[in-house]
Amino acid sequence: MSSSMTESEFTGRMRLVAFLHDLINNLCRFFLVIMVFSVSYVVFGRFVLNKTPGWGEELGLFCMIWFSLLSVSMAFIDKSHLKMSIMEMMLKGRRIILIDLTIYLVVVGFSLFMLIYGIKVTILTWPTQMPGMQVSRGLLYMSVPVSGFFNTLILLLMRKEYLW
Repeated sequence: MSSSMTESEFTGRMRLVAFLHDLINNLCRFFLVIMVFSVSYVVFGRFVLNKTPGWGEELGLFCMIWFSLLSVSMAFIDKSHLKMSIMEMMLKGRRIILIDLTIYLVVVGFSLFMLIYGIKVTILTWPTQMPGMQVSRGLLYMSVPVSGFFNTLILLLMRKEYLW
């Protein structure tokens, strides 16, 4: 814990991170369960009923995209994302701090890019329909700004854990 941060500020920040962890984890579970059931139903329909539902594959892909993009935020919280540790072994002192700061800023910048341009793409695609599910294609692309928002928020809340 940083000396400039009080214990209550640290605890409040970590409570918010824990809440976001639980929220994102439950959303990921929801999309994973729906994806498994929809793909299973498509396989059952194709091979047992000889009729494939038109919405099945589309729903599975929809859930997979949401699951994949949301799980990135979980990896930031759990610090289970891929990291090149060889740089830390080769570099010492200020150089490694500079590299960590650069990486952090690039990831936050990309998350903001996902948020801003994801909103634009969502608005642009909102009038079009997904043919199998008969819902707006914007719902699919909405996963990008939502993921960008969660990534940015989590990275800002956990900046001390990532930088020092």
